[in-house]
Amino acid sequence: MKKLLVLTCCMCLMFGFLVGNVFSLDITASPKTLVLSSQGHCVTIHTDIDGDLVLDAAVAVDGTEIAASFFEDDCGNLVARSSRDDVKQIIGLSATQAVFTLTVDTELGTFSASDTVRVKK
Repeated sequence: MKKLLVLTCCMCLMFGFLVGNVFSLDITASPKTLVLSSQGHCVTIHTDIDGDLVLDAAVAVDGTEIAASFFEDDCGNLVARSSRDDVKQIIGLSATQAVFTLTVDTELGTFSASDTVRVKK
């Protein structure tokens, strides 16, 4: 009985370790420097999570949710794209940085990650 309990505990720990490592979320916002006077059209958030695992997703800038389109890149990872004009309206003209946060819902739970970009006039 004791061996069964130890085996069960070990398996639970291993499963938790695997889920934590497989489903951690890392993002990279692009461009890394947002120039407010430029004529760019969008801000893109690249992820390392398989797009097929995502049930729902949302993008926020400095804590305010913004509209985004979602698609998979050539590797099958989720990508989010938002209008640069929407971002500018939220951060204003005096910002020196902006924090992008992506939140995704999967069958295993909700995960989020943030990336900070520089802002220049």
